Amino acid sequence: MNKSKLEVLDTIAKIIASCKNVEDKSSDPFVIDVVEGIETLRELLPALKDISELSLDGEAFYRLVVILGLQEASLRNRASSLYSDPFLVNIKLRAASAEGLAEAFLRSWRPVACSECINYEMLRESYAYWNGLRKISLRGAGERAQEKGVEVLEEMGLLEEQDIMTLVLEGYKELKSLKNEISYEDFIATPDLEKRLNRAIILSYLITFGYVDVRIDPIRSKVWVKAKEKPTIPDQAEKSSIVFRVNGVG
Repeated sequence: MNKSKLEVLDTIAKIIASCKNVEDKSSDPFVIDVVEGIETLRELLPALKDISELSLDGEAFYRLVVILGLQEASLRNRASSLYSDPFLVNIKLRAASAEGLAEAFLRSWRPVACSECINYEMLRESYAYWNGLRKISLRGAGERAQEKGVEVLEEMGLLEEQDIMTLVLEGYKELKSLKNEISYEDFIATPDLEKRLNRAIILSYLITFGYVDVRIDPIRSKVWVKAKEKPTIPDQAEKSSIVFRVNGVG
């Protein structure tokens, strides 16, 4: 054996540290190869001379024995009915017939939506809502949307007796003056909840009427808006709905 005394002691110390790490963290004991560890100690034993070095070797052997006990306990647990080995499950799935898989699926399926939660009328209203989004324009339907918007806002107690389109245009000018895009939360940010709701409503009109471009960053969960040079609504565009938490922002 060509290892120096320092390398020998370092190897033994690493075996002890690895075993203690598995014990302390209750991690998978099979990450330790007990047989390989014992073989390594057997090879290193002739290089050990004094009592402190032999004690270190004895501790390493003890730690490997402890890991062996943990492996035995883990195997007993896996053999019980409370544990399903992923490998065995994979084999059973591959061996199962299409009919057997379908039957197992039906037995375990718990649908999220049921007749008590959603019905035909609700589906019809939802379809009408999404299908109607494409019909919104800056002319014609815009006047009706404005009137409807005022009614809703008055019911909410927000923006009472105010011209909603005037506020929309003011919001558009504010965004356009920024030149660059701004995050949704920064635009509506204000300590006052009512003002925050007002700005969120104005921004929703700006988006619906095609005054701003919207960019969503799913990785950082951020929504960015930027004023368009010329407000337009595309003839063909993917419909989407953005849900944003207003309370607690700003």
